[in-house]
Amino acid sequence: MRTPSDTHSRDDHITSAEDAHAPALEIQGISKTFSNRRQHVHVLDNLSLEVHPGEFVSIIGPSGSGKSTLFHIIGGLTAPDKGSILMDGLEITGAKGRIAYMPQQPALFPWRTIEDNVLLPEELRGTSKAAARSQARSWMERAGLTGFEQAYPHTLSGGMQQRAAFLRALMSPQEVMCLDEPFSALDALTRSDMQRWLLDIWEDTRRSVLMITHHIEEALLLSDSIYILSARPGTVLQRVKVPFPRPRPEAILFDPTFISMKTEIAAMMREEQQKR
Repeated sequence: MRTPSDTHSRDDHITSAEDAHAPALEIQGISKTFSNRRQHVHVLDNLSLEVHPGEFVSIIGPSGSGKSTLFHIIGGLTAPDKGSILMDGLEITGAKGRIAYMPQQPALFPWRTIEDNVLLPEELRGTSKAAARSQARSWMERAGLTGFEQAYPHTLSGGMQQRAAFLRALMSPQEVMCLDEPFSALDALTRSDMQRWLLDIWEDTRRSVLMITHHIEEALLLSDSIYILSARPGTVLQRVKVPFPRPRPEAILFDPTFISMKTEIAAMMREEQQKR
């Protein structure tokens, strides 16, 4: 590729400034096999990756390569057979409530208004309702949801529901946000709008993000680094450093380097898909 890229190792850092800090999230040698009486399915094999503070990292891999299982392990919902999860250098394997999570579907509570859905994390923290509501309304204005505070989820478009779901994750106190294909259910035009919106919001907050996506262009547009996973059992084939400076204009989609990287990642993905 026309950008520095290499297989992942523990000494592989994004910038020299990161060397002084522990990763916000570190996955060390995670393996997982699901078994029943009839079969054993080896889902993850010695998978390691890092997300540094303020870094946006994407994971791309064939269907069935264990990406969602990895998120369940990070969130403490599934125990790994081997390996560890660390945050800021401290092991948190099996611990729940350490990440802000946004699933593929918005998963908004239908009996709560959009505003009440967004401020739920602050409510659970015990923040005063007045302070939580003020913060929620400030973010909702940024998200173009002003005027929909008292609406219920079923009355909003898919894109607006996803914005509300992202704001709810953003208001969680956890530093690391895990996004599981957040735009996969949206049409192409809405998805493009949401990518630009997410990029603008993230530029302001610089939360540490780990995102699953099958969309190569989306990964290149949003990310600082991309981990490419193998076919099942999933392991890291390559870590790609995205070379484009921020903020990223929409014209970057037509940059020759962008197109070349997209083409080469797609070829690698096709090869892995054929191994299934």
